[in-house]
Amino acid sequence: MAAHNGEIVEKVIRREGHSLTDLAKITGVNRRSIYNWFLQPRLKPEIIIRIGRAIKHDFSAEFPGQFAPEDFVTPAEVKSPTTALDDETLDVWKEKYIDLLERYNYLLSEKQGIPAAIRSDIFNIRFVNDKCNEYQIDLRNEPTELFLDKCKRAGYRIKSINRGELAGIKHDQHISLEGVTEKIC
Repeated sequence: MAAHNGEIVEKVIRREGHSLTDLAKITGVNRRSIYNWFLQPRLKPEIIIRIGRAIKHDFSAEFPGQFAPEDFVTPAEVKSPTTALDDETLDVWKEKYIDLLERYNYLLSEKQGIPAAIRSDIFNIRFVNDKCNEYQIDLRNEPTELFLDKCKRAGYRIKSINRGELAGIKHDQHISLEGVTEKIC
């Protein structure tokens, strides 16, 4: 009697404790396809090789004469997602990380009793969205026109921009930006 390919593959997968969900993600199919493979008495050799490479198992022992151990070696040309990143992408993530660290340090300084309203290097910006929900962010630098334009395109409107005492401007004084602020709600 001929060996049932699907059952053999299923036994190996379950014996080695592999997750079917993870296997489905790695092989690029859904879980139902994997269950269907288990029911097949004859599997295509490409499917067995695909599964073997995914779980790092050499099926040449279970299917002698049909496969060679070299069939289950993952090609070296396949790049992992981290090695495929170019320098420009890395710089973007580095900038985001630095920005996150700055925000974290800012929150720590607030916890130590330095309120943002009296810090001269902080710009407080209040936004209102279409549902009239109000949000506030604090920036270390004066907001640029590009930043404010992006906020507008995202559906947020500037309610006010305030900053601490800097160059004789009181922290509650509103900074006027031409055509940027609008009356909302």
